Amino acid sequence: MRKVILNLAISLDGRIVDENNKFDWIHGDGDHSNDTDKQFDFSAFLASCDTMILGKTAYDDIPPEAKKEFADKKIFVLTHSTAHPTDENVEFYTGDLAALISFLKEEEGSNIWVFGGATVCNILIKEDVIDEYVIGVIPMIVGKGTRLFADDNPMLSLKMEESTVTEGIAMLVYSRNI
Repeated sequence: MRKVILNLAISLDGRIVDENNKFDWIHGDGDHSNDTDKQFDFSAFLASCDTMILGKTAYDDIPPEAKKEFADKKIFVLTHSTAHPTDENVEFYTGDLAALISFLKEEEGSNIWVFGGATVCNILIKEDVIDEYVIGVIPMIVGKGTRLFADDNPMLSLKMEESTVTEGIAMLVYSRNI
């Protein structure tokens, strides 16, 4: 069965964007002295997913050149808008998110990447449908901005599967502890 994987970068204080809705602070510190031998392979992760789920703001924030990297993925953009996407691999979705996840998990295919934003992620956390959490912790305290995890989420037990460090970025991979 396909896995639903949340993969996002957060600041040390849990922000996914700053108070201006920017994420240009998402980068390492340039110091390789604490790098682990094993490294998180984003290219392999990307290749393991054929579907993406994200909110409209997160979709709009992806630079056009980066959207080309996702041309081979089926992308579901959660929105209240009746706008129609211009890319053939993109579907604007206004229905029930948990129902969409249930439908996608039953279909043939590879993993489903939950790309963001916080509202989408927290809906799925509350529904307890995320199978794996891949969180890159950026060596930055942002102070103000959107937090990934909402205060009213349920308590979920997770199991660490892997941890790596690259240029001060800790990549933490957790699975649901069922």
